[in-house]
Amino acid sequence: MKVNILRSLTFVFSLSLCQLSTAAENLPKEPACTADCSQSNFGYSISMGLSNYQNPLITKDDLKIPFFPSISWSNKKNFYIKNFDMGYLFAAYNNSVIEIVGKVNKDGLYHLDSKKGFIPPLVINPNPNPNEPIFIGPDDPNMSYMAGVKYSHLLNQDKELITTALYTDVSGQHHGQQMDLTWTHMWSRSKFKLASEVSMHYKSTDLLEYYYGGPLTGGQVSSSLKIDMAYQLNENWMAVVNISREFLSDAIMSSELVEVSHIDSVFAGVTWKW
Repeated sequence: MKVNILRSLTFVFSLSLCQLSTAAENLPKEPACTADCSQSNFGYSISMGLSNYQNPLITKDDLKIPFFPSISWSNKKNFYIKNFDMGYLFAAYNNSVIEIVGKVNKDGLYHLDSKKGFIPPLVINPNPNPNEPIFIGPDDPNMSYMAGVKYSHLLNQDKELITTALYTDVSGQHHGQQMDLTWTHMWSRSKFKLASEVSMHYKSTDLLEYYYGGPLTGGQVSSSLKIDMAYQLNENWMAVVNISREFLSDAIMSSELVEVSHIDSVFAGVTWKW
């Protein structure tokens, strides 16, 4: 029972970063801490509202979670932690930064059941074509942790952000890699903030087949669209809306565990920030 509670908490904290961060927290800005910093910074927020997080696996239900906590901390040497994400500001050049980063891989979250923990959906085609390889589902997949390097560059008077990142598995689960390329446009007026995001994600065969079974066929690049909106109600409260759609790669769609071509996520509610 204790293990299941821990896994549930891990999922909620990880999902709050992977998918449903608020627009106010999502807006990139210059590094908050430089070599002249003299103190650590701690932040806490919780978002409450209605949500639906679509699960692409046919063996799992969509998730409806009413709250998403976020805990962050940074020190004077530019090291920061936000829930299970962490990073170190390696170098800064005018409008560009290079970071050493780490994060939870979200593909592992799809296998997590809040009541039963991990349920390995082992699938073998009962009537295989002798000319085609037999599909075998993932064998008891675990969550994995990715680490790598991220480069970010602000342009257009700090209204746009381009980031590229390269990650590799450092948890010894699948030994796979992932590459992300993201463009974000930011707009604000008075108390209202809006961030729109377009991104592409490449995931290696080792990573994909660990979570979706195999053999998989087709391209391994997925893309996503995201819109974050926030309206500041007062010093501590804001109304937030997050909407996203991820277009799955051909490789993921070739898995017998997946019957959709895209996954949608939405959150609408309020965020209290301390």
